[in-house]
Amino acid sequence: MIVIRLKGGLGNQFFEYALERRLTYFNHAQFKLDISAYRTDNSRIRTYGLHHFNIVENIATDEDLKTLGIKEERALKRILSKALERRKPIYKRRRINEQVLLGFHPEILEITQDAYLDGYWQSEKYFLEIAKVIRAEFTPRDKMDTVNEEMASEMAGASSISLHIRRGDYVADPTINRIHGTCSLDYYSKCIDEVSQMIQDPHFYVFSDDIQWARTNLNLEHPVTFIDNNNQENDFKDLYLMTKCKHHIIANSSFSWWGAWLAENKDKIVFAPSRWFNDPRPGDKDLIPESWRRV
Repeated sequence: MIVIRLKGGLGNQFFEYALERRLTYFNHAQFKLDISAYRTDNSRIRTYGLHHFNIVENIATDEDLKTLGIKEERALKRILSKALERRKPIYKRRRINEQVLLGFHPEILEITQDAYLDGYWQSEKYFLEIAKVIRAEFTPRDKMDTVNEEMASEMAGASSISLHIRRGDYVADPTINRIHGTCSLDYYSKCIDEVSQMIQDPHFYVFSDDIQWARTNLNLEHPVTFIDNNNQENDFKDLYLMTKCKHHIIANSSFSWWGAWLAENKDKIVFAPSRWFNDPRPGDKDLIPESWRRV
């Protein structure tokens, strides 16, 4: 049994699930999702969201976690277990924490035995082998409401470009701001100028967790629609709409990363920020697909 700890927003949950799905796909091993992080007081601004999609949803129980030694009752036993685990190769450990230096670590894909994984795993290299499976499972489980279906239809008939502005905790939380920061207006201006020269009659669809800020600060000389009919509780609908756009300008956010990656247009143009983190230590060399343009 392989269990992966889900944490963060919807985009992070997608990355975490995608890795586990790849680890168990070829050997048909049992896998489960640990969603306990969303049951604590610290999870107030984040909720478990994968249930909105056509995933294989097996939720880990407390007994499952105890079986893997994640919920040890005695502190001394837990400490000794961790010390012994650190002596093993990563792919043979019972508990596997992502390294501080982010990026693709191919040895993770060698895991075949019981394991508990804790990390963000932000690289398509972890799941490219089963890309078709991931795309199919990350489709909404239920039919969209009329407003969003009409918007999706409009996007399909236009030279639609999704533009995502991420603010929220990136601005409000000083710690998160130091790590991530936000994309500058200069970044968006450059992307808008470039894509406008490449695409005839562009129509921009703006997504943001602070849509009023986007209305006030974003200067666009082309047709623009600000998507404001969905809220944080149904952000999966915004993600669905992003996938219906033909081209994309993403923020340094896993949410719009997936909106672009899941998009159906095989000729899509995707712009991504050249610097993903304010703090360069985590690294992002394996995060952006090679075909995307970094600005």
